Amino acid sequence: MTRWQAGNFVHVDNAWFEYRVVLEDRRTIENTWRKDSTGDAFFDDGDRPAIRFDTPDGGSPPLPEFGEPLSALLFEEQRQDVDSLFARALSEYEGANGGARLSRFVEKTDAEPLVAPYERIFDPPANEMELLSQTDAALATLGFALAPHIQSAHQLPNLDPADLTVDDGDAPAEESLTESTINDVLGAVGDDAESPFTPEFRCRDEHHREWESWWEDNRDRFRPYLTHLLHADGDEEMEPDDVERSLEEFVSRNECPRLDFDPQRAVYSWVRTTVDDAELMPSSGAELVEEVRRFAPDFEPVTRAPRTGPSERAWNRPGEIGSPSSPDSEGGTFDHADAIERMRRQSAVGDDAERSFRPAVAEWTRECLEAARREGRLDEARELLVGPFARDGETAKHILEGVDTWAEHGDVDALERGVHVSEVWDGAGFDLIGLEPTTDGWEVVRYEVKALPDGEAAAVHLSSNQFAVYRDVCLDPDAESDPKHRGEWKLIGVEPDNGEAEDLTAELSDLPEYLEQLRSGGFGHDGIVIHLRRADR
Repeated sequence: MTRWQAGNFVHVDNAWFEYRVVLEDRRTIENTWRKDSTGDAFFDDGDRPAIRFDTPDGGSPPLPEFGEPLSALLFEEQRQDVDSLFARALSEYEGANGGARLSRFVEKTDAEPLVAPYERIFDPPANEMELLSQTDAALATLGFALAPHIQSAHQLPNLDPADLTVDDGDAPAEESLTESTINDVLGAVGDDAESPFTPEFRCRDEHHREWESWWEDNRDRFRPYLTHLLHADGDEEMEPDDVERSLEEFVSRNECPRLDFDPQRAVYSWVRTTVDDAELMPSSGAELVEEVRRFAPDFEPVTRAPRTGPSERAWNRPGEIGSPSSPDSEGGTFDHADAIERMRRQSAVGDDAERSFRPAVAEWTRECLEAARREGRLDEARELLVGPFARDGETAKHILEGVDTWAEHGDVDALERGVHVSEVWDGAGFDLIGLEPTTDGWEVVRYEVKALPDGEAAAVHLSSNQFAVYRDVCLDPDAESDPKHRGEWKLIGVEPDNGEAEDLTAELSDLPEYLEQLRSGGFGHDGIVIHLRRADR
């Protein structure tokens, strides 16, 4: 629009191009193009941009010739596709029934939505200043004014929150203003409600885009917590997808039209209208966010080796199973509902914990691969990493793709993705695979990663499959003879917020004996829960 207003159309007797080339030997070559001809239009990018054109004697300007210079005037970088589009549109208009032919062309090119806005731009109303003044006066009753950049009537039908500024004076609270209440006030502006310049305020679509972006960033934490909250409120039939659908409908209908839209406040408003038990209700949006943080904390990248020995670790089992000092939490009846709730909670943070530990695994693996490459044993190291998997399976292909991309391009991110097994297959019995150095080279290590809570007690759940892999790899005396079970399996707990991890594998050492006693008694298991307590170190 600015370039159009700054431009100029100039009719001249003769329009042509003149070329001048200075060679290295300082010789000058000059030439002209289209001189002494007519029916031309050229763009002149001088102090004031202009389209200069000439016409045949007694004739009219040849409209298709204006396609290229018009594109150059309107766009800072000339675009050939626009040149030809403008030329085609102008050629349709030239001649008999030009208006009808141009309308059909606009319809075929799906350009109809652009017509009305540009008509307003190129043909402003005679009472433009009055419309702007009336709009300002209407907004003043709500405590707002038009922003300084709103200076023409064509901007009025598409007002959004960025187009308003706070004005002085008494006005309704901003939290009570919505898209519809603002438009009710603006509806009195102007003499003709059907005028294309009638002001209209829109915020719903913009706020919905803001909501979608925010939800994408926070979905993995809020969704499990909100599902847990509704289950605690007695609505146990609600699945995570149902919760998300209900929240989306509520926010889109009730919150996005609000002028003071805030995503966190929108979620809190939904909770207030959905949860019946007052004891479960957070007292504010801030408390809701804190509850979500405790339910699903953040995890920083792990940069140091996990703490291993009982004296080094902060988390340990309180005592031997069945010993007099063992607390009640180690025994008693297994509560299946509690186990399911723990698994739901883990699902909120499990992926984050895995991703936080992944850089450390990739770094240890990279160091081993570098050593293998120096020794000419890179292929041996590659095969070691995929030994636990079917050679032609998707998991092995995923790992090798990451290793080979790193080897060829030094892409550590690709190696990180490659060692993350659970992103390809969640039934392996572990989440990550990598290499660690040994006295005579390196070995393959499987890592099952668990998120530890921000508190003093933890209940770590292992599925029967995960425990079986631990048993086959770590306890079977013949494991090293089978590539599938060669190496190590480690249980890793990652703490929130501090980038630290612990190797909890030793806490499993006495469990097979007790599970074997259960099996001998005719009992199986779907998984085990290991109770840990945090001690000051």
